This record gives sequence, C-alpha cells and structure tokens, in this order.
Amino acid sequence: MARTASPETHTAPPSSAAAKIFNYPLNAWYVAARDHEVTGKQPLARTVGGVPLALWRDTQGRAVALADACWHRLAPLSMGRILGDQLQCPYHGLRYNASGRCTGMPAQETINPSARVPSYPTIERYRYIWVWVGDPDLADPTSVPDMHQMDDPGWAGDGETIHADCNYQLILDNLMDLTHEEFVHSSSIGQEELSEGRCHVVGWVAV
Repeated sequence: MARTASPETHTAPPSSAAAKIFNYPLNAWYVAARDHEVTGKQPLARTVGGVPLALWRDTQGRAVALADACWHRLAPLSMGRILGDQLQCPYHGLRYNASGRCTGMPAQETINPSARVPSYPTIERYRYIWVWVGDPDLADPTSVPDMHQMDDPGWAGDGETIHADCNYQLILDNLMDLTHEEFVHSSSIGQEELSEGRCHVVGWVAV
C-alpha cells in the first residue's frame, strides 16, 4: 500500500537574489477559511502554503485539518464523507479521526498501524479558521495575528471572500502599497493628498 509523505517543514531559499517568487514560509498561521465555511456536513478542500487540506468539524464543533490525500491511494479526502468524528475516504472507505489516524478499513478487522495522514494544528479565532502547516511543535496559539476587528461589534465588514487568480505576493504588494490609491481608486477613496502627505516609518519586521 502506498502512503503519503509528510510535507516539508522548511522551504529552500530562492535560487538567486533576483528571484521574484519565493516559497511559502510554512511555520506560520494561515487563514484557511471563514468559520462558517467549515462544517460537520461536508469537508472543504483548501490549499495552504502549497499543502492540500481537507477541512471539517467533529461532533464537538472543532475544526480539523487533514492532508487531502488518503493514505491508501491518495484519493482526495475532501471528496469523502464526515461520519461523526471521522472522515471517510471516497474511494475505499477508509476512515480517519481528527489526529489523522486510520480508525477503520472496510472488509478487514486488522488496521495497518502505519495507516495515517498528516493532521495540522488549527485555531478558530476572529471568525477565521487558522491552520499551521509547518512544524507542529512550533504552533504557538499566541502568535496568531491580531485581527480583533473581524469580530468586534465596533467594526463592520461584509464577510465575503474575494478570489484573485494571482500569486499571493501580488496581493500583499497591493494591500501594503497605498500610493496607488490616488490613481487606481480616483473615483472613490483616491485623492491628491495621498501623494502630498509625509510618510513616517515607525518600524519594520523581516519575515
């Protein structure tokens, strides 16, 4: 029987200093979905940091993230069924618990002790499901970015997701570079004062 390999916990540096596309830093919390998207009815397929995931909730309502590939034939678990506290593979019916351990194999009583898939730490906070796809021993809940505005009644939001068919670095560049507002958003939030204002840098963080 084939088995899935655990994902790398560290990424290699870019091939040259001029490289524009960098690998994903895996030892970090990523938003995998909004809280309402992950249910106990149907698993959700998402890819985080290049890692395909199957997201679902157990009977306690806790969000679970397993590798989206069955240990046996690599069938996508996100296409399977949620059976209480287990996720069933859509191909041969193998069942997995929240830790990724195979708990049942149809037509046989003995379960191969190596039958398991990677399980990733999750945290539900600020209306998001956060997933850590790197070294699980480094998954510190206190390092989840502060986004209290997402569930603070003093703030407002539409709660929708915008899908952008591009590299994530372009999204970061767009959101961090406010100098484009005057020209791209001239009919709404853009104004000449943006270019005239003085910038004051209070600090920076290297990632």
